[in-house]
Amino acid sequence: MGNEFWNATTESMQRSLMAMIELIVMLTVLCAIAGLVIYLIGIIWFCFKEKRHSRTASPTPRHASVLSTKKLLPLVTDAQQ
Repeated sequence: MGNEFWNATTESMQRSLMAMIELIVMLTVLCAIAGLVIYLIGIIWFCFKEKRHSRTASPTPRHASVLSTKKLLPLVTDAQQ
């Protein structure tokens, strides 16, 4: 087997390896773009859902403090009874 055979085999392998690397890079880029699109759609959907929820919800605050939710009774001392 001469030198020409090995050179041709090596050149053929290099071309197929470059094609495989190119395919892997393209698939990686497509998956990254698809992931970004899914991420952005999720954020938009969440914002739309929150906006719709805030329109239909009652106007009471979500995080009311303990003092505002309990009715405070006036203090009655012995002198007032």
